[in-house]
Amino acid sequence: MTYCGFKVAMVPPMAMTNRGPSSLRVDYDRPVDVLRIVRGEFTDYEGDGMPNGLELDYAVEDNSACGAKVIGFERNGWLDEIDALAALVAVHLSADPKTVKQAIRRAVT
Repeated sequence: MTYCGFKVAMVPPMAMTNRGPSSLRVDYDRPVDVLRIVRGEFTDYEGDGMPNGLELDYAVEDNSACGAKVIGFERNGWLDEIDALAALVAVHLSADPKTVKQAIRRAVT
């Protein structure tokens, strides 16, 4: 699958340490149109900006993938591209794409 020039591989989830899949949290702040996805405990992080408002977050402590956020979720058309967003985030977090998709849908409806 390709989205915005990025090839998204559908890979099985890998084992995770302190940021396990059961600790996936998704929150959508509708007034400011920001979707935030966090895996594990909140931590200091740095983000890597991608097209269409997507930012992939990495823990400062150990550079592990710890979350993602979408600035301008609806404005950038992600509401109609939840499958693609879930696939991108799932690869980043080594999570199950279906789990990520379900969590995003719950947050935005």
